[in-house]
Amino acid sequence: MATYFVNEHKRDFQERDFKKEILSTSRNIAKRYHVHLKHVDNVCYLAGEIFDSIRKFHGLGKRERLLLQIACTLHSVGAYISLTQSSENSYKIIMSTEIIGISHIERVMIATIVRYNRDDFPSYEEMVD
Repeated sequence: MATYFVNEHKRDFQERDFKKEILSTSRNIAKRYHVHLKHVDNVCYLAGEIFDSIRKFHGLGKRERLLLQIACTLHSVGAYISLTQSSENSYKIIMSTEIIGISHIERVMIATIVRYNRDDFPSYEEMVD
């Protein structure tokens, strides 16, 4: 019965965009860590406006914009644990939380964006060591 259902609805699953579910999951994670949601909404709006206005320069697409929105939503979850090490804690929280629809490498990318939100980005040699 399950095989029949999947075969009958295969096209619906392939064409479905899971963007809303992914954003909803990231928002629920933010709520779990008591993030100020009005601040998150403002950050996401401004980051999206900047992203869209310089699209012809960076050449990134819809998927990268989604990853940016997730990073904006989760950028301050680590403050729940410690205000002094919020970026590092945010990184650890994101890396330990599975978001269905996001690959591991995308999760690493989001966590790294959040980690270096306030801190200086290390040199390549420091990251490799």
